[in-house]
Amino acid sequence: MVVKRWIWILGTLTGLIIMISFDYIKSYKEAEPPIPIVTVGDQEAAVTLGTFQWNDEPLNTFTKEEIIAEASTTTINPLQDIQIRFPDPIPANFTVSSLEEMKEGNETKLLQISSTHNYQIPNQPGSITVIISASWGKKRQADYYVSLEREEVLSYQELLSEENGSYSTLIIYPSDGGDPFQDTPMQTGIVPIYHWKGTDNLDSIQKQFPDLDIKEAPAYLVFDHEKLLIHTKEIDELTQFFLSNYQPRRIDLHGLVMQVDRDNHLVNISGTKFFSEEIDNIKVGQEAHAVVSFNHLTDPKKSVTHFITVQREAPDFVLEDTWKSKRPNQYSILGVGDEDFLHKLANHSSSTLKNVEKHLELINNVKEPMPMLGHTITLFNQNEAVLMAYDIEEILRYIESNPLTPK
Repeated sequence: MVVKRWIWILGTLTGLIIMISFDYIKSYKEAEPPIPIVTVGDQEAAVTLGTFQWNDEPLNTFTKEEIIAEASTTTINPLQDIQIRFPDPIPANFTVSSLEEMKEGNETKLLQISSTHNYQIPNQPGSITVIISASWGKKRQADYYVSLEREEVLSYQELLSEENGSYSTLIIYPSDGGDPFQDTPMQTGIVPIYHWKGTDNLDSIQKQFPDLDIKEAPAYLVFDHEKLLIHTKEIDELTQFFLSNYQPRRIDLHGLVMQVDRDNHLVNISGTKFFSEEIDNIKVGQEAHAVVSFNHLTDPKKSVTHFITVQREAPDFVLEDTWKSKRPNQYSILGVGDEDFLHKLANHSSSTLKNVEKHLELINNVKEPMPMLGHTITLFNQNEAVLMAYDIEEILRYIESNPLTPK
């Protein structure tokens, strides 16, 4: 009896272990990834689990198009951030992108604005799908789809900045054109502007955005991520707005060295001017990388350069002694471009160019790759190139502001 009892007990225990094991294996194989909690402002959005792999073979292999077509849509106010939180187990990493049209290559990575997984979505009204791709390590990964319909809260909300803490601008130029910033000391490159929009078509803007009540050009409008901040026709008022709201910024600069001022230790990379002690090896036409802290909107001498390095040397063609001025009190210029570009340069009527020696070279005759699409004007003194520009007006302003005198 005792033996039979033990056999029965052992058999029962073995059966229970086998059942538990099968339940565990089944649970292991059929378990799904955790669903993240996605909120926009105070509103929770519907999340659809897409293709995933959880331990072994994929358990969901629907196409992206099929998943998006079946996903529930949540209507939201777009002027708010989207927050993503995962329950346990928390993924090792995840990426967030958006898709506004179902076309190959149309996904755009969303900007993360804090360490708490807050992201910004574009302001424009209409449909958008947020795609979350998460990974927990080997054999554990999943895609999630959040279908959103963005309400129209403001008639001009597409003009708002999509980055909290930055600006966007709308500029209506006078019909006669011209650069509205050329006579201001403001360095627009160091203002945290997410997007510039400029046009000389006043009638089109009035019809498109009637609520902005733009009556004439010029007009300068600045927005943050929620509203219109300033609407003025005075460039000085715009400059004062940016001055009064400027916060010191550290900026990573990559691009073309367009100006070197050795007397004042100033360098211009892709339109942004800054102060640097170490400029002995910096030359116009190089491609450079610099990290600079800007402490003032209009005075580049108050900037601090953390480092500056040359990534590519200037084309030898630009640095030839042939182009340098032959006289200490005169400049010379090298124009490189097509026939139309060179013809306009050769026949420019400005008296400022009266004593400036001109060298004109067709871009097709230049064997080396030229910066800035090749259509450039480079200004030289007796020693080196001091400025490279797209158009002659910038060259003229420089010559008039920096006249050469014999030493």
